[in-house]
Amino acid sequence: MSTLPFSRLLAVRDVPPAGKRITVTAEPAEREALAALLGIPAIHRLEARFEIKTWMRDGLRVRGELDAEIEQVCVVSLDEFTAEVREEIDERFAEDAPAPHHGEDEAEHAMDLDAPDPIVDGKIDLGALAAEHLALGLDPYPVKPGAEAAAEVVPLAPPEGTHRPFAGLDRRVADKPKKKQ
Repeated sequence: MSTLPFSRLLAVRDVPPAGKRITVTAEPAEREALAALLGIPAIHRLEARFEIKTWMRDGLRVRGELDAEIEQVCVVSLDEFTAEVREEIDERFAEDAPAPHHGEDEAEHAMDLDAPDPIVDGKIDLGALAAEHLALGLDPYPVKPGAEAAAEVVPLAPPEGTHRPFAGLDRRVADKPKKKQ
């Protein structure tokens, strides 16, 4: 069902009417493969706690929290550092949910962004759900605590005597009289 290295399948029929609490924890090999997939140096800890309840007639609602400790690379110093990722999870799943749509007419489907995710073969993947929220929780520009950017940014200027074919073009446009309409 899942192509992700971290998968924990749950059959919908295994969720009692009163609901179910489940904690999923990634094993070292799963964390290593997921870190490679996400392009980060390491995942030291990955755990997600879920409360799963029936939703509508044949669906599930999954609420919970992802808690992870990861290694990232600082965009300022290029040093590796440890960071925490905590993400709230609140997802709905339904048997008759539309499959994800990828195509040119995606604007037509923009109103379905809040649609439930599909239940596939009577199962949902809690590991994939945790991995998805980890990916969403990653800082795209991580900065190590205490790292400082260069104090002064020096603009690049062309070296003296460089041929500038468009030099003066801005003056010609500014000097041109405006047309009356």
